[in-house]
Amino acid sequence: MHGWQDVGHTAIQLNSNYVFGYYPTGGSGGNPSSGELMSSKGAPEVHDRIWFDAHYGPVGYMEYTLSVTSQQLASLYNYFSNIMADPGNYNLLLNNCTSVVISGLENAGIPIRTSYGPIDPVMTEPGDFGRMLSNSNFMPPGLVTGIKHN
Repeated sequence: MHGWQDVGHTAIQLNSNYVFGYYPTGGSGGNPSSGELMSSKGAPEVHDRIWFDAHYGPVGYMEYTLSVTSQQLASLYNYFSNIMADPGNYNLLLNNCTSVVISGLENAGIPIRTSYGPIDPVMTEPGDFGRMLSNSNFMPPGLVTGIKHN
């Protein structure tokens, strides 16, 4: 989604090539109506990195590398596999791309916290989440091991 309706996007890459994203009805290629943004069936998608870079590269994005254990990675795979099987309902304010990723990280035991306490997955916008990941004062030491602007 690009243009005036774009509120940002959060996606997660769990291996060397594939990127998971969570979208409203119509998916990544659609131009959802305001109704679909506020209440529609979730449309999770997995794309290869070439597609992701071609789709999001023209508008630019920030990439964060997180240090996770093999057990946490397995938990993330399981969580996002479950989302693919049962995507639930997308809602821009309550269950969106960012809240799904934050909930997956929390579910895997990955400490996404600010100095004020846990990040609220419901009320965190993509840009806010990125700013939190970029600020070492907000994240536990060693969690974010790389930041790259694309």
